[in-house]
Amino acid sequence: MDLCDGREDCRDGSDEDDCTSIPCRSPFLFKCDYGACISKRNACDGKKDCRDNSDEERCTRLYSLSSEKTNKRKCGAHFMKCNSGECLRQYLFCDGLEHCQDGSDESSTCRTMACDNQTQFRCSYGACIDKEYRCDGIKDCKDNSDETNCEELDFLATSTRRPNMMNNDCGKHSMKCNSGECVPETCLCDGKVDCQDESDEDDCTYLPCMTNPYLFRCAYGACISKKLVCDGNKDCRDNSDEVNCGTNSCSADQFQCNSGECIDGVCICDGTADCLDNSDESEAVCKHVRCLKDMFQCSYGACVSGNARCNGVKECFDGSDEIPCSIPRRCCGH
Repeated sequence: MDLCDGREDCRDGSDEDDCTSIPCRSPFLFKCDYGACISKRNACDGKKDCRDNSDEERCTRLYSLSSEKTNKRKCGAHFMKCNSGECLRQYLFCDGLEHCQDGSDESSTCRTMACDNQTQFRCSYGACIDKEYRCDGIKDCKDNSDETNCEELDFLATSTRRPNMMNNDCGKHSMKCNSGECVPETCLCDGKVDCQDESDEDDCTYLPCMTNPYLFRCAYGACISKKLVCDGNKDCRDNSDEVNCGTNSCSADQFQCNSGECIDGVCICDGTADCLDNSDESEAVCKHVRCLKDMFQCSYGACVSGNARCNGVKECFDGSDEIPCSIPRRCCGH
């Protein structure tokens, strides 16, 4: 479990509380208003990554100075102008997400764009998105047209629902967990635990994922989108979507583990193992790291808080922040 990373891992959200003291120690990180650190590439991308949504606020500053200035502004090479005046990089136009203040980058003018029929799907208003995003349960077209008419890809149809979860009083399109609560039927065998007793992720082998070219089958049977495989995040409950990823290439701000998965570059040599094989905390990777003067350097090279030394908590992966520490003498009665 990662603390203050923008995602609530604890059921009560307590892993995202009291984050203001956390330093974001990398130019690749964005600091949420409540203190959590997320990757900068997730800021202003149209999706809520900070719990308080602060990564999606004040985003017009990225593209505009003021409406008066931007209307007179000329855009440079490889940029296009929104109707509202801001300049955006060309590749952001007609990509399924609204980046212009007025949404003009995702307008009907997108119909003039040519999509690659082999690899892309055309949204109803004209934008082009990757074919693998079609019917994956996530809205990628502004008008949600990539998620319509997906009946042929619906693997949670009545014929494949689990009998023990079908007969329930949860209402239409909901399923009853063995522990009693109701969850949407789309949560069944999707790789994420929604029932308190995890029964929504049990007995998933009946799902025919393999007949859908856009789905990946977790080792225990659940179906997830193929685009979530080898992305450095645990999407299958058993993490089977992040094994055998050796041929996966990582982006410039990511680190590729020896076990194949990609993790954010800021996660290496921070005292916590994020790779399945712990290679992000190995001496081979960390031995040349230089720590800031207010930080403590672990014996293998990682950098942790300066307060980590002998505080009774193992913060270096190898525990070297707690070795050797003087043991308080006990009073002996003589």
